[in-house]
Order: sequence, then structure tokens, then C-alpha cells
Amino acid sequence: MSERSVKSVNLAVAMSPEMKVTVREEAEERSMTMSEYGRITLIAGRKQIVALEEEMEGKGGLALEQEVLDAVPTDADGALSHEEISEQVLAKVEQQIFELLDSDDRIKHSAAHGGYYLE
Repeated sequence: MSERSVKSVNLAVAMSPEMKVTVREEAEERSMTMSEYGRITLIAGRKQIVALEEEMEGKGGLALEQEVLDAVPTDADGALSHEEISEQVLAKVEQQIFELLDSDDRIKHSAAHGGYYLE
């Protein structure tokens, strides 16, 4: 922070009791107060949102919208049903999910637990 005086204000955050326990544990693991952890998490989340927005703008708008437009034929004789368009778009989304699950080191797979989890 800069040398200027910064005034803090309180912010109440509603969450489930289970989430509060998780947040408290995560804060303690990092030797932080819940307030410090909340601020850091909020800042990190904001950065991710900005990055996603910039990525989507770079693709010319909403990625899903573009995927749908790409799947719709330009020729009336080749018209596709809602189901056929959905199938094309969802196949691409499913492939992206598999690629993310395989490439992101934060995501782990456990056969014992029957799926993926964040580490």
C-alpha cells in the first residue's frame, strides 16, 4: 500500500456454516486472519474475472455465442435441428473440459473418490 492513509470499512459476507469452516481452515493454513484471507481471495477472483473478460473480448464476444453461430449452417438446405446444433457445440465444450482436466496441475483425479478435485 502507499504511504497515504487508507480507511478500512467492514463488509459482512453471508455463507453457509460449512463454507465458513472451509474459509477459516484455509486462512489458518496460510497464517492469515479471515479478513486477510477474504481480501486476498477477493483480489485473486477479480483478477481472474478480468482475465476471462479480456479473453472473451479477444474472441469477439461471448465464446458460447460464437460457438453456436459457427455451428449454424449458412445454407437453408443444410438447416440443422436444435438438437444437432447443441450436439456440435457441446462436443466442443466437452473436449475443452477434458483438456482442462488433463492439463491443469491444480486438478487431481482420484479413482478412490470417483472423480476430480482441486488440490
